[in-house]
Amino acid sequence: MSGEMNEFNASITVTELLSKTLENCAKELAIRCIQECASRHGFDASEEIRNLGLENLTLIKKQMAKRKPAEKKPKEPKEPKEPKEKKEKKVREKKEKKPNIKLLPMEIIEGVEELQVVAKKKTKLTDEEKEAKKAILEQERALRKEEREAKLLLEKEAKKEKLLLEKQEKEAKLLLEKQEKEAKLLQYQQEKEGRLYIEKQEKEIIRQEKELAKQKKIQEKALEKQKKTSVANTQKVIDV
Repeated sequence: MSGEMNEFNASITVTELLSKTLENCAKELAIRCIQECASRHGFDASEEIRNLGLENLTLIKKQMAKRKPAEKKPKEPKEPKEPKEKKEKKVREKKEKKPNIKLLPMEIIEGVEELQVVAKKKTKLTDEEKEAKKAILEQERALRKEEREAKLLLEKEAKKEKLLLEKQEKEAKLLLEKQEKEAKLLQYQQEKEGRLYIEKQEKEIIRQEKELAKQKKIQEKALEKQKKTSVANTQKVIDV
């Protein structure tokens, strides 16, 4: 019988989902406690949460020590019981059913209590520490403000330089277009003048050709007249 008691496995199975749920419950409770303390005592809750490492909360699983089975004492022989008088049956009153409340494991509760104690210790700051922390926060705010102003100034200067560069490029483009137009206009005028000169020369050649043709006709008429005159003179000589 004792051998059978030792072989019995008294462990329980906890699913990964239940472990994650317990971890999230503890994390949420601890964060809410720190945020409440921060609103009451005036410190930065997110910074304390980061310092305590609650954003990366992990669940530590501990194995419970196995209880040794109690040794059974040998039973003593029972004495014969005297016959009891029959009692009247009492009507049992119906007991109200208690609600089934599932309690968290003690390890989770202890972990949450430790976190609450640490948060309370953190909230108990002296006036000097509060002033020093306040001064550090003000310095950080001033530094962030200076960084923002410097960034805005750099962006403004960069924007100004960009606008100036775009203006210069636009002016250079307009000047180039103007020079191209002037060059095209000059070329067109030169081509036009060349065409007019050629046309003028052609007209002059035509006029000279017409003049030559006219003079040729006059000469031909003069020759014909001379021939007629010579023929008439010859005929007169013959007649005489």
